[in-house]
Amino acid sequence: MTVGFTLSFDASVKAKKGDVRGLLHHVARDVDKEQGREVRHSNELIDGSRTADNETGVWDDKTGDWEACTDTRQIEQALSARLATVTKPLRKDAVVLRPLIIQLDPEWYAAHQSEDERDQAALDMMEWAGKTFGRQNLVYVSRHQDESNEHLHMGFCPVTEDGRLSQKDWFSSPARLREMHQDFREFMRDKGYDVELERRKPGKHAKRLSESEYKDFAELEKKQREIATREAQVAEREREARERAAEAVRRAQEAREATQEAKEAGEALRAAEEAYKAAEGRLQGGVYDWLKGKQLKNGHTLMDAYLAEQRKQPQQQAAAARRQLPDERLYAGQARPSGRSLGD
Repeated sequence: MTVGFTLSFDASVKAKKGDVRGLLHHVARDVDKEQGREVRHSNELIDGSRTADNETGVWDDKTGDWEACTDTRQIEQALSARLATVTKPLRKDAVVLRPLIIQLDPEWYAAHQSEDERDQAALDMMEWAGKTFGRQNLVYVSRHQDESNEHLHMGFCPVTEDGRLSQKDWFSSPARLREMHQDFREFMRDKGYDVELERRKPGKHAKRLSESEYKDFAELEKKQREIATREAQVAEREREARERAAEAVRRAQEAREATQEAKEAGEALRAAEEAYKAAEGRLQGGVYDWLKGKQLKNGHTLMDAYLAEQRKQPQQQAAAARRQLPDERLYAGQARPSGRSLGD
């Protein structure tokens, strides 16, 4: 009796918004590698030299299919677009993704080395997931070939047809999960795969997503954000220091310019004063020359008259002073206005 192959399907992880970015760095590590930003992985089974063989796609509403992903932010945008169709506000603790891991028995891959067969197996498993969870709800799909056993990762955003975010509509009970497993086996059997329909516990090869595999990345993201914040703060302080230095240079330049302007103004003022004195001297000299040259009828010049007038001024001032003195004769033998006689 030929024993068929097993398969496995895991949906045990529940991711909230805060978990998504770290999860994507684990799932889409081929995209990170392509962008030159590989990070540490806690899974020792990952062979980094083969990570470039992985293939990650992101759901595109415009084409209605998964397109090659070139940046993990595309997946974040696809998730945001899907969540935008939810009719009610999301709770802060809402589960926005149920990461799915789907794989065939490693013995099946050992027996089927053809790339075409393996590609077809991936497409068939994606078809079942799309039928079960809704293609538009699967915001990413990533085929991992850098571990010991090939498998698929799919990001299931549980939005119902009536616009609710409700994972419980799919994962309502363990019995419902068993039904999904059985449906998966039957679907693959109908596709021609030699899969056992009898439910049995999968072997150690069955891939499950450990929380540490993506929470390590969440912690790394947190540290990277802290580093980025510190770098931004340092950059801001450096910018402020450059601005202060530039302001100091500007003020020093203004001070130098003001000093130079004051110096030039002082020199201009001194030159003006000297010019004024020179002009005044020339004016006085011209007046004196004119006075000397002007003849009067008596034969004298105006200068002679001017000088004579200047000599008279002290005599006239003395006479005026004497006129202000009281006449002694008026007060002879009589009391002065002060009440005293001249003989006192």
